[in-house]
Amino acid sequence: MQKLTELKVSPFLFDLAVHVATVLSIVTVYRKDLLYSLKGWSLTQKTFIIYFLALLPTAVIGLSLKPVWHSIYENTYIVGVLFWITGLILLFTKRKVASENQSDRFNFLKVDVTYMQALIIGIAQGLAVLPGISRSGLTIAVALLLGVKSKSAAAFSFFISIPAIIGASLYEAAGASYGHLSQSEIMMLLAGAFSAYIFGVLSLKVLLKLLDKGKLYLFAPYLFLAGAFTIVYFMG
Repeated sequence: MQKLTELKVSPFLFDLAVHVATVLSIVTVYRKDLLYSLKGWSLTQKTFIIYFLALLPTAVIGLSLKPVWHSIYENTYIVGVLFWITGLILLFTKRKVASENQSDRFNFLKVDVTYMQALIIGIAQGLAVLPGISRSGLTIAVALLLGVKSKSAAAFSFFISIPAIIGASLYEAAGASYGHLSQSEIMMLLAGAFSAYIFGVLSLKVLLKLLDKGKLYLFAPYLFLAGAFTIVYFMG
């Protein structure tokens, strides 16, 4: 989007605006669950370890892949293949059953995830920094394949994305240069953030409905097409 506008907005500021909007979209969709979790707030040692195990590999892998991120991003063949890999993983969830016998509200402080499951899901989130890999698609699919029920898989996946996104944004902020922003550039940042927020809320609701019906795999054809388009169009 930024390339299409031809406005000289700092790449960091544009990404930051989109990331903040993404976090807000997650909070919006899960607001009732978050409020439910905060009632009688109590963080147990087990819950702390689960989230720590999920976020640690995310940070380690994310920082390790940062030096090669741009070279992978510029190689459209690799990006297209990564789209296909994500699609294949989603297809494997086809036989997974929807969330049966689960409560209407998800308590983020009493997660139904084991230590090993949290660690593997965190590794999946770390790998999702690579272009062409859907973070939510990969982490939810991996959680389902590990035996986590669909409602817990989605909620846990999106909740661990919040500190990951905030942490990545703060890390990038340390070495970013901002400069003076014109009124048109400020409006562009706000428009980008608003678009990301609306799209985030709508896409998240669609994903949750499909997931509730055990049909996460329906996103796979889109990823296969995106991969083919990326390879054929940008390499043509």
